[in-house]
Amino acid sequence: CCDKSSTPGSPTFLLPRRSASFAGAAAVVQMREASGLESLEAYVQSDTLPPEGDLPGDAVNDRRRLPSKVERNHVSLVGTDIAQNDRHEDCFSSKLLRGRELEQLPAPSWLIGDLLQADSLAMIYGPSGAGKTFMVLGWALSVATGTPWFGRDIPPGPVLYFAAEGAAGVRDRQRAWLTHHNQHDATNLEWYPEAIDLLDERQVNRIASHVAAHRHALVVFDTLHRCTPGAEENSAKDASLTVGALDTIRRVSGACVLVVHHSGKNLASGARGSSALRAAMDTELELSGDPAGMRMAVSKQKNWPEAPPTNYRLEQVGGSAVVVSHALN
Repeated sequence: CCDKSSTPGSPTFLLPRRSASFAGAAAVVQMREASGLESLEAYVQSDTLPPEGDLPGDAVNDRRRLPSKVERNHVSLVGTDIAQNDRHEDCFSSKLLRGRELEQLPAPSWLIGDLLQADSLAMIYGPSGAGKTFMVLGWALSVATGTPWFGRDIPPGPVLYFAAEGAAGVRDRQRAWLTHHNQHDATNLEWYPEAIDLLDERQVNRIASHVAAHRHALVVFDTLHRCTPGAEENSAKDASLTVGALDTIRRVSGACVLVVHHSGKNLASGARGSSALRAAMDTELELSGDPAGMRMAVSKQKNWPEAPPTNYRLEQVGGSAVVVSHALN
């Protein structure tokens, strides 16, 4: 459990590796106790050496081979890792289910019936100009205001919308939707008017802290491409990192985390990029056509039968437009 380390002109010493066992950590504690200091932290920060003859045999053999302060700091991290492992073990054990406990888990709940579930990852994709943002904006405002969406009742809740292509373009669209649905405001909808980086752990942690505090029902990233700058779309590794970031946000909030994505050059091949992205989604929606005739199909619904395709179009309202139902002849 020990690494032997030496440098020219310095004494040889033994210290546990970062992956040390509990026995290695016990040796660290013995060294601290022999030093006469009360805490491991104090032992690490001090230059106090235990008396000769009181050193644990499985750690060091004499004062000349005693680890320096820097080396003791390294050893203390082993103890920290083991303490964290204990907490992780407790967390792991607490989540184990036995027998009928599995049946007591709550059934999936709908945010927007047959389309989007609460506490899920979802993606809508389609070609440029198909009306994806118009569609998603309608969902976001419906959730924020508790307005039914084409006959589907929606529980109201806070919404966080990352308008990565700029908020100026959606300003008129929001105004048109509010006018069309006789709503005065949507204070439950928060806009972030620029792109973020889902591959930046610090940014993801800030977002996760915010949604955890405000318990958002829906979090939208529009578009995924603009929110993953520098990522290689065809890389399964980058796709997995992106999914990990999205799942962190979902896990702390119980929100439906929705990404707006583009289809590839071959529309029949589905969403652009690595198939690892689609594999991780609970729901995948395909929007095709154009503003005069939009068709939305559920191409994946993990926990429920896929709803039949539906048809919509854009109807002009003021200086913008809203999504309305479109009956085909």
